Amino acid sequence: ELAFKQEMIPKNWTDYTTLPKNRQKKEVAVFTREEQEKIIGALKNDPIGILIRLAISTVAREGELLGLSLDDVDLENKTINIRQALVKERKFSEDGRRVTGKVNKIGAVKTLTSNRVIPIADNVCSALQKYKLKQRTFLRSNVRFSDDLPNLVFLGVTGAYWDQSNMIKHYCKFLKELDIPYRKFHALRHTFATRIMEANVHPKIAQELLGHSSVDITMNVYSHVLPEQKREAIDKIKEIV
Repeated sequence: ELAFKQEMIPKNWTDYTTLPKNRQKKEVAVFTREEQEKIIGALKNDPIGILIRLAISTVAREGELLGLSLDDVDLENKTINIRQALVKERKFSEDGRRVTGKVNKIGAVKTLTSNRVIPIADNVCSALQKYKLKQRTFLRSNVRFSDDLPNLVFLGVTGAYWDQSNMIKHYCKFLKELDIPYRKFHALRHTFATRIMEANVHPKIAQELLGHSSVDITMNVYSHVLPEQKREAIDKIKEIV
């Protein structure tokens, strides 16, 4: 609209678009408190164990964790710095007309506000410290370490990026062994975010931890937690109304 008013374009082409209808918002899937305790109690000091521990205790996204650099883990100050993510980039044919596949690469985080520093608890910090000491033991014995290897917390057994599909197989196996119904890996982020909201953490703090661009997004996504908070609010002020 501004470009049209400044005569930079002949028409406002968005006038010719049709906006999609608002779809009914689905409630986010989360693990119950009992399932969450069961998951945490079964975590091992291996790649999938550490990945799940970070996901369920930092609200970082899947790609952000798979792209987490060792340099961005500050054990002294007990924080992780989210500034990049593992993404899949499309590969095209030589003529550029068709997609021939996808390749993993380190790219930018989802939004500008996704760049953030997240505090980690003492037990998470301790687990990460132990994991870093034995990280290379999870790779194949013939993997040679060089400057070409990604400097990441999580690597595939070949020393390359840990492909999402392979990671999900380990995740599904972990849940199956615990006899916990499958939920997407993203449900771990939703679970911790829900616990944050249930604990009455200030919405602005929750927004910054989640990396949402606004508080409105945070409140809309986790509105399923609000009924109980509304009841608590009424109980607190019942003597003055």
